Amino acid sequence: MLAEARAFNLQLEQVLATMPKVHELPPEVTRRVRRDRHGISPRVFSAANLVFGAYSG
Repeated sequence: MLAEARAFNLQLEQVLATMPKVHELPPEVTRRVRRDRHGISPRVFSAANLVFGAYSG
């Protein structure tokens, strides 16, 4: 199990190394990625996503 976890962590590290750092992207890009649910961060909650006080996403 430890070997599997190490292999996964190594693979994850390699994938993340190919991706741009979030703090280096323009805010518009980061917001679009989160809104479209393509990033690692959760979707941004906004008034446009709410219907009668319940999240509809």
